[in-house]
Amino acid sequence: MVTHFEDNKLRKLVENIAEEHYKITSELGLSNLSYLWFMYANGSKKGDFKPFMFLAEVNLLVRLRYLDNEEKRNIIGLMTSSDKDNIYIAGLSILELRKERIKDLGKYTKDNAHYSDVVYMKEVIDPNDFLI
Repeated sequence: MVTHFEDNKLRKLVENIAEEHYKITSELGLSNLSYLWFMYANGSKKGDFKPFMFLAEVNLLVRLRYLDNEEKRNIIGLMTSSDKDNIYIAGLSILELRKERIKDLGKYTKDNAHYSDVVYMKEVIDPNDFLI
């Protein structure tokens, strides 16, 4: 499994996802998750990639209707494929959709009204998704 991306765009994507999710989990008072995201945003695992990062972003994209469930399954299929190039394809797809989300709605923060009805612990971090 890929743990570090060589492509600068994907390395930056991983950093940006970790930072955004660290900030929102901190704002929401989700201390355990905040610490996990902190480790990947600023701590000893900074720059490392784990599939949960892409899954959290994909779940947020589904919740905000930038992806549907079929597209989510396709991205997960790319992520779990034995062909290592497929994780890069998944990453580039997530990168473009994330850019569109932020352009349309701004970053996910507690005070951003576009995200006010998102239930992080159910819709973004769904334990069932982490069984892949």
